[in-house]
Amino acid sequence: MSAGISYRYDGSLDGLLCCIFEAYERKEEPLSIVAGHAVQLALDAHVRDIATDPERASRVQKGILARIGPEAFACVQQAALSADPRAAQITLAYVKLGFSVGPRIDQRLADPAVYTMNKLLRQVTWEAHRYIQFLRFNELEGGMYFAEMEPEHDVLVLVMPHFADRFGQQPFIIHDRTRRLAGVWDMRAWTLVSSETMRLPPPTADEARYQALWRMFYKSIAIKQRINPNLRRQFMPKKFWRYITEMQPELPGKSDILRLPAKQP
Repeated sequence: MSAGISYRYDGSLDGLLCCIFEAYERKEEPLSIVAGHAVQLALDAHVRDIATDPERASRVQKGILARIGPEAFACVQQAALSADPRAAQITLAYVKLGFSVGPRIDQRLADPAVYTMNKLLRQVTWEAHRYIQFLRFNELEGGMYFAEMEPEHDVLVLVMPHFADRFGQQPFIIHDRTRRLAGVWDMRAWTLVSSETMRLPPPTADEARYQALWRMFYKSIAIKQRINPNLRRQFMPKKFWRYITEMQPELPGKSDILRLPAKQP
């Protein structure tokens, strides 16, 4: 006996919109909607692979914009960035409610579909805001700046606009190691590219010294009597420490790294 229908799609926003189209066209409620063809489902589950069709995706997008509103579609876009395995099904429930009640959906905060959607979106925005706070850039030869992160959710598209606006005339790359994706700012526009074949120049000669100075500053302003490890982990979760300069140990045998260059006669 079949356990019901499960949808499987490619994990993209257009693919998610096509799952919504499929559910409406067939008038069915999938038991689950999973992203990625490598996902293992129950042995008795009937799986339907949903092809990504830009025309169908566009029809769903236009329907959400017209019947629910642009704010609702922005929520759908952001939900598509979530790594939560329930994200697609949560989105489907949210859109179905939106098609029923229209723009008034934002007033139904206690409705399970809206409440669950908002909770999902908070997880994505929380991680994006934390990376905006904690990303540390290294200066590479040639004037490029480089930062790495390993986010749970696909937040690179939310992080890039902030740094593109802030850096302005400084080219930079932010590397999402989880998805092997790089956000590249060339001082005109930013774009996302695969990092599979990315080759970077080495750090500048001064980069190690700058990092050591920053660690020294971080330690010097600390008040030992007020150090609270639990509170620090609350504001700076340990998952971010790997790429935060001030949280790295001092390099052994590098005590001369802070020496200023001798003045030229």
